Amino acid sequence: MEITQFTIQIIILGIPGIFCFFVASKLVGRIGKDKFDAFLAIFLFSVLSYVIYSLGVEIYNLIVCVKTDNNILSNLITDQNNIRAIDILLATISSFILALIISYIYNFNLLNRFAQIIRATKRYGDEDVWHYFHNIHSPKISDWFVVRNLERDLMYSGNITTYSETDKERELLIKEVDVYKNSTGEYMYSADEVYLSLDKNNITIEINPKDKYQRTNG
Repeated sequence: MEITQFTIQIIILGIPGIFCFFVASKLVGRIGKDKFDAFLAIFLFSVLSYVIYSLGVEIYNLIVCVKTDNNILSNLITDQNNIRAIDILLATISSFILALIISYIYNFNLLNRFAQIIRATKRYGDEDVWHYFHNIHSPKISDWFVVRNLERDLMYSGNITTYSETDKERELLIKEVDVYKNSTGEYMYSADEVYLSLDKNNITIEINPKDKYQRTNG
């Protein structure tokens, strides 16, 4: 299949969106359910990156009182040949800022929190309760988690520092771990770090203040 000049121009203009898509995916996890969703996200991120860049130019003009050429959006719509390499570069830098904004909005559920304030929704915003639980309990030294592996009759007491994004298996990285027999409470061993990969039907997680757990268990 022949690649036309127009296709090449579209790909080049989409560089900010592609960059933003990959950075945001690293920060918030998978974006979209399929390739079509990913394409729409890249298109939207590209447009927003150029908008942020254009707003940045306007703010610069107001601060230094110098009229810098700012035909970025009009050139993007009317004549793609007028888009300069420096515009694409600076829009790509703007896309990094956009990725950070997307990360804040997603990880702190800012959109849903605002919607809850105005009573537009009751949804908490995360993909499922697994993500919601770990988002509201970000790693803190004062939090002590008890993870129970029901299948192997084991109990892990420690601090969860990392959790999986996939819904197939529940992967956890736990630090400062004490391992017990779940059915009897018998102490077995301790470890600095433990990696767990558990079936979602054979795991429960409890959270207690660290000082309360230590008082209860001596």
